Amino acid sequence: MNIVVCKDQIETFKNVSVHLHESIKNIEERKIYIAISGGNTPQGLFDYWATQTTEIPWNRIVIFWVDERCVSPNSDQSNYFNAFEHFIKPLKIEDSQIFRIKGEIDPSLEAHHYSDIVENEVPLFNGVPRFDFILLGIGNDGHTASLFPEDIPRLNNTNSLYIVTENPENHVKRITMTFELINNCSDIMFVVMGEGKKGILKKIFNRRKNKTGVIIPASEVKPKEGLVTYYIDLEASPL
Repeated sequence: MNIVVCKDQIETFKNVSVHLHESIKNIEERKIYIAISGGNTPQGLFDYWATQTTEIPWNRIVIFWVDERCVSPNSDQSNYFNAFEHFIKPLKIEDSQIFRIKGEIDPSLEAHHYSDIVENEVPLFNGVPRFDFILLGIGNDGHTASLFPEDIPRLNNTNSLYIVTENPENHVKRITMTFELINNCSDIMFVVMGEGKKGILKKIFNRRKNKTGVIIPASEVKPKEGLVTYYIDLEASPL
């Protein structure tokens, strides 16, 4: 685990972008497979990509989603919609480079369907699709992707790539990748900002359970053969 503390949001976004650019330079001339998350922090990163000269070779990148809310693709709650509006459309990324989760159809069917798409499109490593990069965030409860503390018991008994979960706060269903897929990734980047994340980051860095004794999902991101880097701003830093 690498931890990079940045002075503010812009420096955080810059460091993530430099990491992505420099790492891609070391990958042979082929497609780059990346999975992105939703939320307020990624929107800021997406805006940075759309407005700054990051030198990221978008023509080589194939975009997938870590998770999606079960809503219309035109909803402002849709992770796809926000990514499309904030950087895909401004950067004119081709439709052929985009594989969205269809949150508007039956979630169980789409979880299976999207798992098949990822398995067919992303190169395998140890028999499991391996993304070059996955961008993750962390909720105040320690959830990452749409894997909530309540989901941990069943995640230990599945090798599915994507499953259906439910946000315990608003009961909106979501489709999310599992640790089976996350922990097979080459290069995972957490982007975490704001004072509200300091407490949960302290627990994660100390490998502690939450106050109810339940395992914190983000602490289960432990790839056997991959890199994990936390990019955090000063407000979020417990260090």
